[in-house]
Amino acid sequence: MRISDNIHVFIFFSFSFFFISESVLCSIYNCS
Repeated sequence: MRISDNIHVFIFFSFSFFFISESVLCSIYNCS
């Protein structure tokens, strides 16, 4: 795999982790 492919995969997982952690924090602190 090329370096650019690795960067795209890393960015994708970073956004996924961010949204998952945000939803978990929202469920814990009742932000909605």
